[in-house]
Amino acid sequence: MAPKSPEDESALSEPDADILYRFVDLLAELWPDLIGPDDGDGNLERAMRRIVEFLDVDRMSIIELSLDGSELVITRSYAREGTFLPPDIIHESQFPWLTRQIRAARLVQIKSLEDIPAEAVEERAFARAEGLVANVTIPLLAGDTVLGAVGVGWHRTPHHWSDAMLKRFRLIGRAFANLLVRRRMETSLRGAYEEIRHLQQQMATDCAFLQEEIKTEHNFDDIIGKSAAIRNSLRKVGKVGPYDTTVLILGETGTGKELFARAVHDSSSRRDRPLLKVNCAALPPSLIESELFGHIRGAFTGAIENRVGRFEAADGGTVFLDEIGELPLEMQAKLLRVLQYGELEKLGSSETTQVDVRIIAATNRNLEEEIQQGRFRKDLYYRLRVFPIDIPPLRERAEDVPLLLKAFLVRISRKLGKPVPKVAKSTVELLKAYAWPGNVRELESVVEYGVIVSEGSMLTVELPRASAVVADKSRTLAEMERHHILETLRETGWKIAGPGGAAERLALHPNTLRSRIRKLAIRRPD
Repeated sequence: MAPKSPEDESALSEPDADILYRFVDLLAELWPDLIGPDDGDGNLERAMRRIVEFLDVDRMSIIELSLDGSELVITRSYAREGTFLPPDIIHESQFPWLTRQIRAARLVQIKSLEDIPAEAVEERAFARAEGLVANVTIPLLAGDTVLGAVGVGWHRTPHHWSDAMLKRFRLIGRAFANLLVRRRMETSLRGAYEEIRHLQQQMATDCAFLQEEIKTEHNFDDIIGKSAAIRNSLRKVGKVGPYDTTVLILGETGTGKELFARAVHDSSSRRDRPLLKVNCAALPPSLIESELFGHIRGAFTGAIENRVGRFEAADGGTVFLDEIGELPLEMQAKLLRVLQYGELEKLGSSETTQVDVRIIAATNRNLEEEIQQGRFRKDLYYRLRVFPIDIPPLRERAEDVPLLLKAFLVRISRKLGKPVPKVAKSTVELLKAYAWPGNVRELESVVEYGVIVSEGSMLTVELPRASAVVADKSRTLAEMERHHILETLRETGWKIAGPGGAAERLALHPNTLRSRIRKLAIRRPD
């Protein structure tokens, strides 16, 4: 029962006063654990164990009241060895009298079974069944809100606390109430964060621009498209991926050959090893041998230390040789040796190094024509062309343009910190009709430009030339490509490389553009 009147602490016996003072010291010692940062219940369990041992009680429980007040939830308990622990959830029908006392924020002290009120029939039956002989329950309050209670119990002998002791024990209740408030706030904040994250995901999902699936059934995440042409290429990736077979990826500039190379690597047993890329067109002939095979100290002027080449660094993994058609002839012979025997010699060394690498090569050149012109070794070609994968140009899979457009809009808008713009149906049709000589890379550039310049909620796009928007079906592909390159060269004053040059506008490497100019017989007028 709740105490009727406070006792005068000065009238306490010496042993009682000693216990009281030591209890105050214990509370001071435990206070940082009870009000400090939560460490996953470790601090709370330590504090409860110390209190149980000091007060010589058999068990201690933190009881939280459910939001509707119908249940008592035991969120934390500590008991001496051999002492029962109460059930985790107690319904009001099991403890109706105690639930009413807790809800009314009343302190309850049961000194013995005889002290249990007559109306507490269920509580009396429970105490007898479990051997509980005494109990103290103190409400946990946050302002006027009842959070629950903290209770201690005895199973060995009846017990009685003085009013002064109960007063000190209320401090324990205050500390536990603070702990519950902090935890509920943390839970509420986590819930609010999860709700915000869920709403963001839902908004992205419900956005009309993201309704269609932008992945193929092959689940290669970065390759977007559902056209028959792209599905056929992906089927080949799925077939060859698990093996160590050499792969040759063929396709125009900007079609995404590197994405396909990564898809092949990621679907292989080498996926946990490195995939190293070498752009054969970007490296000068004087450096490409060192880049691929490495060198030893003193091999050439400036070689002040040993260097590991890409093949050795990728041992156990994959080397992706992009623009393989640009590889000099003398390097082609060394590459052939790696393909045939898995061995190489570092620049300046006569020692042979064994490597275990898978080779994936890619080119936008017609290697058979390069062989006829004497610029590519026939034996290397057949070694590389074990499993060719042709990547279709974007103009041959116009139905994929809307899917690519959506993906680019989301990615670019997020990167630029701008809202995803809406796209008019006429804009989509305009983009589908364009010939896309720069393929997917050109589409991405057009979308990024459009996101930047669009001022309203609708996407504004500007294609390179209005005359090039609708493909002239009477022209061959080579004629359309030649026309587009020629117009770009005229607009840039026949500047190929550097800022504002034709290569930059066409998203091509300058050497690749020069190669296309030679192949298409484009000549600058006098």
